[in-house]
Parts: sequence; structure tokens; C-alpha cells
Amino acid sequence: MKKIMLVLIATMVFGACSDEKEENTTATKWRGSWTPRYPNLYHDGEPVEGENFIVYSDKSSQTWRKEVAVKAEESLSDIMTRFDLKSSDFDFVPLQDERKIHILTNYDQWNIALAYRDGIIIRSKDGPNFFGDHQTWQYVFQHEITHVIEFLLIGTPSHSNSSSVWMREGFGNYGARNHRIQSVEELEAWREKMKDVEGEGNPISIVGWSDFPESVVSGGTTGEYYGFFELGVRYILDEEKGNGTNIDNLKAYFEDIGDGVSYKAAFLKHFNMDADEFRDNYWTIMKEYLEQPE
Repeated sequence: MKKIMLVLIATMVFGACSDEKEENTTATKWRGSWTPRYPNLYHDGEPVEGENFIVYSDKSSQTWRKEVAVKAEESLSDIMTRFDLKSSDFDFVPLQDERKIHILTNYDQWNIALAYRDGIIIRSKDGPNFFGDHQTWQYVFQHEITHVIEFLLIGTPSHSNSSSVWMREGFGNYGARNHRIQSVEELEAWREKMKDVEGEGNPISIVGWSDFPESVVSGGTTGEYYGFFELGVRYILDEEKGNGTNIDNLKAYFEDIGDGVSYKAAFLKHFNMDADEFRDNYWTIMKEYLEQPE
């Protein structure tokens, strides 16, 4: 595997979506790191530093910033274990002078979670809009850090969007250990719920963001697909009960994406499946997968 240049700045917000546009990967130095897309998100110049992270905020307490720094190190360690990565696989060369990963923990925002190539922004737990859902917050936090790892595995910023949405978001949930769909009953309930919706809820049909049905986008329910995205990724990476491929295949897939190989070509090469056939047979394959005993 190529040596990965870890160029991180961290913008993450509560809502598990990723922003991979290259123009958003450069931070200004005015009052610290922020993206052109979120010019109202800034820090107060009193960051907390950990081994690999710097945590900023607009208003959050130093106690909370320290907690985020600890959680970030734990999440990074878990993700690296999850994907069999070693510290020697990374060169920590952030764009910032401090040469550490930047996280912005935002005090006032509530429905926001964003990752881009250089890092994340996360909602503050000590802000007025946190209502006690600690497990969901942790899932989203680790999901977004997983996206940053994904961007690094891809390596080339201009190709960050080249993987499919379902693979990206399924990978994020997998890295966060958020394996929500566990039964055939949940699968069938989703099919029944989505039978009259364009695409009938098939997650593998969501290759680009524009593939989400308009009713889903307008209803703000795109996140409901994420568990089924992750189920597809889980199947692919299950060497014993699933597709027979594994983490090494996934890393090679991302590496090819970074080299400019198309999503469908890389998918076929590394997972031994045609992406369109996987889409067309998703329900049958997942039903058989979920029916297998533990």
C-alpha cells in the first residue's frame, strides 16, 4: 500500500455527510481553521492539543475540548485497528503550521456533521443544542473521522468524489462500528416502506448524491439509507460469510480510485462483482447473508 500523506484539518458536524470538494480542503489562517463553505464557523484561539489533534471551538469549555481530544485519539486508534493500518502508514503533514489534525467543535450548531479531506467539524456536547444522545454523537464522530481516513486512502483530492455515495457512507458507518441492520425483518421492513419511492430504497442505486429520490431529500431522510449502505460494505468485507473479500481488497479499491480508476472498474477488480449486478441482486444477497447463523 502506498504511504499515505495525512493532511487533516477537521471540520465535522452532526449529520453524517461528507464534503469532498477540493476547493474546501484549504484552511485560512484567520482565527484558525475554517472552510470557505462555513465562514461563520471559527475558533476563539484557545485550542487544546493532543498527540495527533488540535481541538478548537467558538465557545465550548476547555474541559469539553480536552474530552474531544481524548475521544479523537481513541477513535483514530480504533479506526486504524479496524482497517489494519499502522502509524508507519501515515506521514502527518497537515496544512496547518502545528502539523496536527484540527477539529472544530461547534457550540451553537446542532444538526451538522461534516468531513472533508482535511478533517472534521463536530457539534459540542456542552452547547445548547445537545440533548443527551451520546451514542449517536460517538457514531457520527467516528464516522466522520473514518471519512478522513478514506480520503487519505484515495490520496488524490480531485478523485475524492470518485467512489460511490453508498460505498463512502457505508464505509463511514463500518468504521464507526455502527452496524445498524442485523435482521431480515429490518431489511424487509425497509423494502415495504420504500416500495412506492423512486428506486424502491435500493442503497446500491445511490452512486451520486443526485441519485437520492427527491422525496427523500426534501424529507430530510437520506440518513435512513446509511444502515443499508453499511450492510452492503459489511457483506463485501466479510471474508467468511459474505463476499469473501476483505480489508486489503477495500484498501486496494480506494488506492485505484485515487489513481483515476472508475468506481465500477475498481469495484469489479477488487470485489469480483459487477456493481450493477450487485445492485440488481442486493435484496436476495442481503437476505441470504442475514439469514446465516452467527
